[in-house]
Amino acid sequence: LHVCVLMLENWRLLRYLVDSELPLEIYFAAVLLHDIVEEYRASGRDVTSLLKQLFHGFLNTSNLQATHQILTIIQILTKRPSEVDEKYLERVIRSKSPYAIAAQIIKIFDRIHNLTTPRFSKSEREVRIYAAKTSYFVHQSRVPAFIKKYYDSIIHELFTSELKKVGVKGSNPSKSSSPIKN
Repeated sequence: LHVCVLMLENWRLLRYLVDSELPLEIYFAAVLLHDIVEEYRASGRDVTSLLKQLFHGFLNTSNLQATHQILTIIQILTKRPSEVDEKYLERVIRSKSPYAIAAQIIKIFDRIHNLTTPRFSKSEREVRIYAAKTSYFVHQSRVPAFIKKYYDSIIHELFTSELKKVGVKGSNPSKSSSPIKN
């Protein structure tokens, strides 16, 4: 839910989503459902039966195109069992699906939320690695430039004081080498 709110607060993104070919509700259904699927799978339960229950009980499955769009985005976004972060991010970047950009937008806002949430209790080193992987992902994705700039502004705001403490000037995440190993 927090990722939806973060996306809705960005007026330029909201205008972009409204003007896109996908209906707005497709984006937000995918945002809400992809975390549920990952957490459900982590508990060892059958994800297929969960999706059937969700679509049968909550979503209008009479619109098969919308159902297909949501499921495809969720499939792109859902980290596979034993898939390491680097491989997962590369898979999302390289997806050839017509819904890949929608998935990339959602993933960027999901990771922004993770970085800006107090519950993201990781060591400083883990946060820096996560941020570096995210920066690489953002700048390799096919999302509009304004989303990349928004991400950079968030990272700049979060890490400026930390970068100053260690004497780093003018850090540009888009020019950094890949923290994602092939």
